[in-house]
Amino acid sequence: MHGKFTKLYRTAVIGLLMSGTAFAQDNTGEVQDLKKEVQELKQEIKALRNDLKGMRGDIMKAVAAMKSGRQPARPQQQRPAMTMVGKKSPQFKVTTIDGKQIQVGGKREKPQVLFCYASWCGFCKKSFPWMESVHKKYKDQGVEVLALNLDARGEGGRARTEDQTLTQFRGLNFTMPMTMTTSTNDTAKIGIAYKARSFPTLFVLGQSGEVESVHIGAKQGLADIIGKELDLLLQGKNRTAFPK
Repeated sequence: MHGKFTKLYRTAVIGLLMSGTAFAQDNTGEVQDLKKEVQELKQEIKALRNDLKGMRGDIMKAVAAMKSGRQPARPQQQRPAMTMVGKKSPQFKVTTIDGKQIQVGGKREKPQVLFCYASWCGFCKKSFPWMESVHKKYKDQGVEVLALNLDARGEGGRARTEDQTLTQFRGLNFTMPMTMTTSTNDTAKIGIAYKARSFPTLFVLGQSGEVESVHIGAKQGLADIIGKELDLLLQGKNRTAFPK
């Protein structure tokens, strides 16, 4: 797997550098943008390599457990988003479909909830009404519930165009803010930074800027669980006070 990523990286870098050389003298700004893209690509590949390394270790442990006759534990790497609890939330600036500027992550006056979803995800559709109820209940208290769409663009069975993503969301008739990947808005990078690999994945971010909790899947009673956590955060407490 590492070899495939290395080949992909080298091909991308060579292409970017060749493109940059062709107009380096008259297009300094474009060259700087290309260099920035190369640096971002390096960081993403590094993160992917670390994830693959962790997955390999989990698989080896599971195989060893099966050989010994023990029931293998569920590899944490299958749900990497859970490792974000207690860490500083990555910061991004996004634009909602209604043109509002929102900061994702970082220190803030009130908690923030990120609802990572995909249009094709049935469990996400099940969770949407719950998150809309949380949005309506806490918006007047300054809590931001943001629907973060992570649809893939391009071709494929699960890929969605911008219009398809937008039409699907508007058809739900919800009032919570939503942001998605567009030509000027890259929510895919946020999904990578927060390690959201399955849908739905919800992040509750505290005023301190730390990830206070992560919820994966359409749990029954999810709105109540999130509500209790938000109540405690609004009281100035943190995840140590959350119900177990």
